[in-house]
Amino acid sequence: MKRIFPMLLVVFLLIMSAGIFNFVSAQDGFDIGFDEFGEIGDYIETKIMTGEDAEMKMGGYIRLETTHEETITVKGESYDCGVVSLKGSGNLEYDFGPEGTWRATGNVWWDKVAENRVKATSNIKINVKYQSEFSKITRKSTSIYISSISTWTSEADPELGDEWTETIVADLTETETSDTPDGINSETDTYTVTTIEHYKYIEDKTITTQLGSFECRVIKSYEEDDYDYQSGFNDTDTYDLDYIDNNNNIPLRFESYEDGSLAFELEVIAYNFGEQSGGTEVVGTIDDEKEDEDSGMLGLGKVAGIDIFILVLVAIIILVILVIVGFAMKKLKRSRLDNRDYEYSRPPPPSQPPQQQQQGLHYSCRTCGEHLEYVGEYDSWYCNYCRRYQ
Repeated sequence: MKRIFPMLLVVFLLIMSAGIFNFVSAQDGFDIGFDEFGEIGDYIETKIMTGEDAEMKMGGYIRLETTHEETITVKGESYDCGVVSLKGSGNLEYDFGPEGTWRATGNVWWDKVAENRVKATSNIKINVKYQSEFSKITRKSTSIYISSISTWTSEADPELGDEWTETIVADLTETETSDTPDGINSETDTYTVTTIEHYKYIEDKTITTQLGSFECRVIKSYEEDDYDYQSGFNDTDTYDLDYIDNNNNIPLRFESYEDGSLAFELEVIAYNFGEQSGGTEVVGTIDDEKEDEDSGMLGLGKVAGIDIFILVLVAIIILVILVIVGFAMKKLKRSRLDNRDYEYSRPPPPSQPPQQQQQGLHYSCRTCGEHLEYVGEYDSWYCNYCRRYQ
């Protein structure tokens, strides 16, 4: 069980992150697409909630924001792109014991001319504690979009009952690294994925969120790969629901169902699209240049690939060593000064005449072993350390 649950968590987060990107990019032509999400600074923040029957309880927040523009080359072709960045974090807990935190970042490059996705990256990190053992799972992925074809070609909004499909072909590279008590393992896979998503405008519905009450069109969708397990559009399938505000054309809620049960949902808590804005931000502005970097131990970050926490620790150790060496040098210097004082303040020998000795016969003090100095004036040997004649 301990070996299986990290994979389940990673798969869940991958589904979640894919869902929120689809939340703002699918159903092009009438939904909140890249053309309306294209001004730098436009953003949408969502709250994540899992269903009551979900084996894994998960919470947190995700933000999508247009952070900058960039020209990139993909498969030999150059694209003038806007970049939508993702940032999110939260907590998770499994019914059978594991608990921990998750953090997700990512970027989507969209062609400003064709208004479709060109490239996407994601970086998902999970830290989990289970039975006093800790595991860290990191999954990085890069998607290169080869084609995106939608059967919805009209510029008008759909009407109730309309159906359409979107076929996306992408080259996907995934690298998963797990750091567990059993050791560190890393595996990279590259393959081509074809996703056919079916959509249908099923109803109009009034929903209430923390932003207020809204009249929404409800779009139901499912992947064609799941079609063998369902009998069409009904209430017992595996499917997703998008709730889109009819007045402002803003997505407000995304729900994902598995076999008719709510698996998880995303609900908008704040947004800004040009002149339209509302709600209260939680995640805050994304720093696109630093968001994919490893935050390092204690979240202090890294410099030139080196953990700042380690650099600080090394600096403290060096400082302690320097202080100890400084005290030692100061003590040695004081000892030398004291010996010099002994030399300059030598007392005269005892009143009784010392035994005459020839210079060079005795060099060491019989008491401390220090070198003796011959004092010709008194014809005696003197120990500067013991401060007495011998």
